[in-house]
Amino acid sequence: MKSRKRFQRVVFIEPKSTHIHVYSSVHIPRVGSILLATILQERGHDVTVIIEDMLHKKVTEEMVWQKILQADLLCISSITSTALRCYMWADRARAAGIPVVMGGTHVTYFPEEAIEHADYVMRGECDESFPLFMDVLESDGDFATVPGLTWRDKSGEVRHNPDAKLPSSAVLEANPFPNYELLWETNLHGGVASFALARGCPFNCSFCSVTKFNGAAIRTISAQRSLDMIEDYWKRYKPHYIFFAEDIFNQMRTRAKEIMRGLIERKIRPSIGFGAQMRHEVVHDKEFLELMREAGFDRAMVGFESINQASLDLCGKRETVEQIEHAIREFHRYGIKVHGMFVAGFDTDTPQTFRDTLAFVKKHHLDSFQLMLLTPLPGTRDWHNEGFGDGRRPMITREWSKFDGHHVIQVPKLMTAYEANLLALETMRGFYTLPRAFGRLLKGDFVEFIMRLEGHFLIRKWFKTPENRQYLEMLRRQLEEPKQQVAEKIRVLRRRIVIAHTEASLALRDTIDRFFAEIGVRVEHSRAGLGDLLAQGQSRWEEVRARITEYLADKGWLRRDEVDFVVVPTDCGSEAKIKPEEVAPDVPLLVRLNINEQAKVLAEQCVQIALHYTQDALAAAETFRRVVLEQAQQLNPLVAAAQPAAVVRQNQALTRGRRLQ
Repeated sequence: MKSRKRFQRVVFIEPKSTHIHVYSSVHIPRVGSILLATILQERGHDVTVIIEDMLHKKVTEEMVWQKILQADLLCISSITSTALRCYMWADRARAAGIPVVMGGTHVTYFPEEAIEHADYVMRGECDESFPLFMDVLESDGDFATVPGLTWRDKSGEVRHNPDAKLPSSAVLEANPFPNYELLWETNLHGGVASFALARGCPFNCSFCSVTKFNGAAIRTISAQRSLDMIEDYWKRYKPHYIFFAEDIFNQMRTRAKEIMRGLIERKIRPSIGFGAQMRHEVVHDKEFLELMREAGFDRAMVGFESINQASLDLCGKRETVEQIEHAIREFHRYGIKVHGMFVAGFDTDTPQTFRDTLAFVKKHHLDSFQLMLLTPLPGTRDWHNEGFGDGRRPMITREWSKFDGHHVIQVPKLMTAYEANLLALETMRGFYTLPRAFGRLLKGDFVEFIMRLEGHFLIRKWFKTPENRQYLEMLRRQLEEPKQQVAEKIRVLRRRIVIAHTEASLALRDTIDRFFAEIGVRVEHSRAGLGDLLAQGQSRWEEVRARITEYLADKGWLRRDEVDFVVVPTDCGSEAKIKPEEVAPDVPLLVRLNINEQAKVLAEQCVQIALHYTQDALAAAETFRRVVLEQAQQLNPLVAAAQPAAVVRQNQALTRGRRLQ
């Protein structure tokens, strides 16, 4: 009989997302919790794994809580979009006297935040460090010896141990097969199986945290052990679909080919097939494509990311639109379906990018499609380099549950946040229509029919969810909020403003002036110096009044019944909203227009001002883009000649766009 450990009963939980997302109808567990649970089981612990997204429908939250209450230790796996629910479970468990350990990508980058909800935080990959942590925990040892651990010492001070090294391929090879029997209240028969048989990615795209978390060097489980693991699961549960969860299946092509040959030899053939994430370069290896077809790969899941070449270059994707088109044709030529994964909302994107993307995926007959909004996830280059992490660039919200790719978090440089969020969802809705679903059914493709049908109803459900509708409404209200504030102070708008340019805004003078002229606002200019004086604050108004003739050609320009606003384009740091300021009852309202290049909110703020004079936010935003792009071409005609074709098409479309009257 085994001796009882101090922390004999261990529960692992992978909390669910609280929002509808692109994978809501396909539940695939992250392998980390199951693997660590298996390691503990082999060491003599009684272990349960709860994957909330995979629980039987009859299971209630109260039933989950009762299971957690049986634990001597609760281990929680986090990603950013589930962080808040992770903290909820952690807080409840600690209040009930159950110690909590948290791990995963989110808490790796926010250990100070996580340690407020947990007793211990394991950062990074934990194959080696977690068993060591359990030894120290059981023996009252020295927590300072555990790599990658964040903890509190006896004085209550938070300690961050040095990072753990990434487990080597030898460590991955020696790990036990994950024991899926540890999953609580879950039906594993049929469904989708997922295998993470390699870790790491050398490409480090700006929006992805894989390279930061798993490293650039790829570490693998050997082909033979991978096949043994897949075969063991296949014989037990007969999944309908098997997904290779490694980030680039074709990166180690020799090994991948050996795995595919092994699948053929061992006659492992799910009823729907296999799927894997891969890059476009694989289509140049004809043997690889032939093995995919022979092994029964249903589709290639390819992160194309964008059909805007400027955006591909910006994120460091290292591919061209022409290569994307060639890859789709080659996959289809070998009878392999393509799931195209795209990201939109880059600073080089416009609404035309969304329209072009939908036209592109239809023209090239992509079988399935996802479009996610660019999201500054912790651990990514965007998070650090773009200034989201240190507050130099504003985020619309830091409510982590919204970091799911379906809620806009950052304001794109050439769009309003409202435009970007609405267009992303409308683009997905334009692909997953009922006629397109039934079109596949008429061709005898029942699998694709079901997928498109589920996509259609998922998007429909997203729009019907009150919280999502409220988020879109909040984005729209943010544009109109300054207008509502001004309505209380100005009853009749004169459609006339004074722009007091600062030294910092001189390069943008023609662009800003022309935008306001395009929306039918008369623009007056102060003489040099007024803008820099006003940028320092309201307290300088008395000085302005005393020296008014130095700055204004007409004293009437400083009267509210003659002029609506004095607009001061200046560096406002990370301020995302304009805030009309009343400096005196008879003086035009002061508006500071943020031209900070790091914040990139000029388009959003120009539209906020424009909405005082028009009801059409989308048309105002389109006018801003057209002016910006035309102005850039006038300043440097060579820019247009050097732009990729996709960007040129966008510019031309915007130039033809309607003007505001």
